[in-house]
Amino acid sequence: MTSDPEPPLPALPRWQRVSLVSALFFLLAVAGIALTRYPGNAAIVWLATAFGAGVTLHQPPRERAWMLAGMLVAGIAANAMFGDPWWLALVLGASNIAEILFVAWLAPSISGGIGRASAVPLARFALMLGATCTLAPVIGATIGSAAISLAYGRPIGDIWSTWWSADAMGMLMLVPLSVTYSRERLRDTFPRTRLPRVAGLLLLTATVGGVAVVQTHDPFGVLSLPLVVAALFTNPFATALLTLLSMLVTVMLGLAAAQAGLVDAPQFLTHAMKLSTSLILVFPVCIAYLSEQNRRDRSELRGSERRFRQAMHHSAIGMALVSVDGRWQQVNRAICELFGYSATELSRIPFQDITHPDDLAADLAQLERLVAGDIDSYRMEKRYRRKDGNFIWALLAVSLVRDEATGAPLHFIAQVEDIHEHKLAQQRLEALSRRTELAVEAGRVGIWEWDIAAGTLSWDRRMHALHGTAAADGAPDLDGWIALVHPDDVVRARHEMRQAVKGAQPFDTEYRIRRPDGEVRHIRAMAVVSRAEDGTALSMVGTNWDITEHHRLTEALFEEKERLHITLRSIGDAVICTDASLRITFINPIAEQLTGWTMAEADGRPLATVFHVVDETSGQPIACPVAKCLQTLRPVYLEDGAVLISRHGERHDVQDSAAPVLTPRGDVIGAVLVFQDITAARALQRKLAHSAMHDALTGLPNRIWFEQRLREACESAREFDQHHALCFIDLDRFKIVNDTAGHAAGDVLLRELGHVIRSQVRPDDLLARLGGDEFALLLRNCSVDQGERVCLKVIDAIRARRFPWEGRVYDVGASVGITAIDREAPPLGELMSRADVACYAAKAAGRNRVSVYRRDESDARRHHRELQVAAGIHSALEANRFRLFAQEIRALAPGSGPASPASSPASSPASPASAPASHIEILVRMVDEQGSLVMPGAFIPAAERYDLMGHVDRWVIQHVLRDFGARLLAVPGLSVSINLSANSLGEPFLLPFLHAELSNSVLPASRIRLEITETALINNMAAANRLVADMRKAGCTMALDDFGAGLSSFAYLKQFPVDYLKIDGSFIRHLASSAVDREIVSSINDIGHRLGILTVAESVEDEATLDVLREIGVDYAQGYAIGRPMPLEDYLARCARGLPGGTAQPSR
Repeated sequence: MTSDPEPPLPALPRWQRVSLVSALFFLLAVAGIALTRYPGNAAIVWLATAFGAGVTLHQPPRERAWMLAGMLVAGIAANAMFGDPWWLALVLGASNIAEILFVAWLAPSISGGIGRASAVPLARFALMLGATCTLAPVIGATIGSAAISLAYGRPIGDIWSTWWSADAMGMLMLVPLSVTYSRERLRDTFPRTRLPRVAGLLLLTATVGGVAVVQTHDPFGVLSLPLVVAALFTNPFATALLTLLSMLVTVMLGLAAAQAGLVDAPQFLTHAMKLSTSLILVFPVCIAYLSEQNRRDRSELRGSERRFRQAMHHSAIGMALVSVDGRWQQVNRAICELFGYSATELSRIPFQDITHPDDLAADLAQLERLVAGDIDSYRMEKRYRRKDGNFIWALLAVSLVRDEATGAPLHFIAQVEDIHEHKLAQQRLEALSRRTELAVEAGRVGIWEWDIAAGTLSWDRRMHALHGTAAADGAPDLDGWIALVHPDDVVRARHEMRQAVKGAQPFDTEYRIRRPDGEVRHIRAMAVVSRAEDGTALSMVGTNWDITEHHRLTEALFEEKERLHITLRSIGDAVICTDASLRITFINPIAEQLTGWTMAEADGRPLATVFHVVDETSGQPIACPVAKCLQTLRPVYLEDGAVLISRHGERHDVQDSAAPVLTPRGDVIGAVLVFQDITAARALQRKLAHSAMHDALTGLPNRIWFEQRLREACESAREFDQHHALCFIDLDRFKIVNDTAGHAAGDVLLRELGHVIRSQVRPDDLLARLGGDEFALLLRNCSVDQGERVCLKVIDAIRARRFPWEGRVYDVGASVGITAIDREAPPLGELMSRADVACYAAKAAGRNRVSVYRRDESDARRHHRELQVAAGIHSALEANRFRLFAQEIRALAPGSGPASPASSPASSPASPASAPASHIEILVRMVDEQGSLVMPGAFIPAAERYDLMGHVDRWVIQHVLRDFGARLLAVPGLSVSINLSANSLGEPFLLPFLHAELSNSVLPASRIRLEITETALINNMAAANRLVADMRKAGCTMALDDFGAGLSSFAYLKQFPVDYLKIDGSFIRHLASSAVDREIVSSINDIGHRLGILTVAESVEDEATLDVLREIGVDYAQGYAIGRPMPLEDYLARCARGLPGGTAQPSR
């Protein structure tokens, strides 16, 4: 391998280079001849040929001819100058040129190139020096000695020996310098930073040479020692240069020493001109060459190692060195990123610990084969566990590095490539392939192939199943297949197949087949034609599948479409269909009526032109719902308040919905707009909305509307620190008007008083009727003090209003409660509760006055507690935290049963004459959230005030009849009394509820006694009358409780045919010591018996009272003297054990 030599003087033109080289050659030739030669002899040292060879070695081939011609002329001139004949001078010059050409050929051939800085083995370098310095002079010596011997008649042997020796010495002096020269070595020798070192080495060798000239007999042998040292620190060219310069300096110093008489001049020159001297000085050049090779080898090794480390570090594939025991010795960044571990973490983990258990055995087996030498490397796919616990697929390639001397395993080189996504994709592809096979099978697709050249067909089993032929018979030929096609489709199918074979069109068609059993099926066929390079059709591969059901579905769909079209024309809703550009494609007759456009006129027009809707309040156009639905691809509905303006200006309230029409792929092909004329419905809706928010009697807003405005006022007070006042107005003495003059009068009065209150407040203030005779007033931006003055004006106006009705004049008043609304306003329920508390305080203080809510006032505090109790009753009802108690009512007459009163017209089928032998009254207790019992006196007043007593009554009736009915029935002769409150009597659904519970209970109505207080009867006379009559007819007995507490108690007995009178406890407690109470009780008892009514004494607490009651003749007694209330469960348990219930004295 050679490289083009470099011209030594690239900046000079050719003629100057040739001239310069020729002149130097001439001077060296003249010097060599002049030094030791005279005509007829050869020179003892010849440098000209070595110089010429060195220059020629570094010349490109195209320049060598000019150089050689110039040196030939210079050689001829030098020899002729010293008197040689012209022909001899020519021969001698030619011999020099022949020698130069031989060197120019031989040196590159052996070394592989001249002037290269790349490594050449030292042996080849030495061989090149030896060959050029020995063989080349042979050529010159042979030609030159023969010519000189012929010219001058001298012995050829002596001339040849002298010529060869001189020429070889010159070669040894200059050829090492020329063959080691390169621009790289030249730059390395003379950089500015190394000039001191080169100069120092030259000075050292010169000094050593000078001393050796004087002190030794072999100065050049001594000179070689510092040159060897210099060779260790310089390149071969620098060493060759130092050697040449040192030799010249040493020769000059020797001549100077000879001139000074220090050495013998002939002896020194003879020694200096020896060939052995030159050979000794070649040795440092070889040392420098070897040292340079070592440095280059080390540099290349370091570079190789560096490149390997960089390649490993920056490789996109994970690379690692793994010890023989499986430890990660060195890993690159890619493998750390792949596994999620740092290099330090991996160094502590053997690869076995992060290998998937299913892959470990195969991996270890391959490693054993690799260590045993059965294989050089292996590759496998395996799974590694990342630091996050997930397994990933990787492609592993492993090779083994062994000790070169012993062959022992050193470490493994592993390459780990991430193939996780590829593996998952492969698995997905395999799954897809399986699914495709299943799909083909499930889709019942038949596959066929027609070999066009051979004219044969291949069918799979699905093709046979489609055509109803036997697979065992094999595929038919082409004519047999055509015979299965329906006759009406044969021509078309054959034509399409021929066109496909020609390449004119793809084969995708539908046709009918007639199976052997006569059944006609519809087939879809698709095929691809395989062709040769010249386009000749070779085969056709296709699929067939049965589309009979699809064909039938298409026909059914067409029929359905026709029916739908007719339906759209017949329905009562307006329908408009558009395309994706919002242009109308269909409009039904109802839409024509509402929009004023006919189908012919609207077809193709923009929807906005035909369907023009505006907001009923602002009159501004409303965004088109169809455009919105096409944007969102979801149904869109017009908001309330949309008005359709027809083509003729008519207005219609409408509601509509728009939905996109999509293809199976999800592409939009249009939309359908459906709308209805709701003008009448919206008018009714507005009326209903007004009714829902306003009181039908007074026209004022109702509670729902008022609470909404109140909530807004609270929010504004909290957010903007505003102050408002909430007022509750409760009319005084209104019930008298309502009960005396009738409901009509009460309604008129409520309307008039609504106007009166409205006239006393500002327009921005809000007045509402909450129900009954209660009004609420919200005074905006008003302090409590200002509100109090306004309410006083309202009270005065109401009192001043005298209400005449049917000849009588009625006066009413009002009590007002006020509470503040400010930044600290409580929730809505608490706020209204405060106003109610204040109103209650105003009534309690004497009516016709204003009370401002303050939590420290006793009346308000008591009322507030009632509100809390009412809330607790609600909670107890929801959580079922009421408990039933029983108190015995004992007969006082001798015997097991009560004395029978005289019969009377008042007696009913459930007359007391057949009364049961034992009786109990059902009482109720409430359990609070802490689990403690709450007595009736603590919660019944609040329940009655807040209309909760009816709920409590229904709870008691339900649980007595449903939960305890069977157990009560099991006690012979036992009847139960259940109390009904005044609240329950006023409820219209009480009677249906009682009938339903009685019919569903196993306890007969004859064993149930309903108790009504005298007060409840007075307040709800009409309702009580209906209840008594209805329940007695159902079989229940009725008792009038607390009899005698009212002023007209006996008068009510004429209207209410009850079965029992329960004498009020106020007459019983002091019966033994009060003659008045005895007379009253005796009178009640006598009257009751005369009317056929049995009597019961309440609150009997001692034996003395019992004795008096027996003496008077009262039928029953109830009280602590008889038995204390006990849980109904306990009472029934005692009855079940045969114990008398009334004898127990349980704790309260």
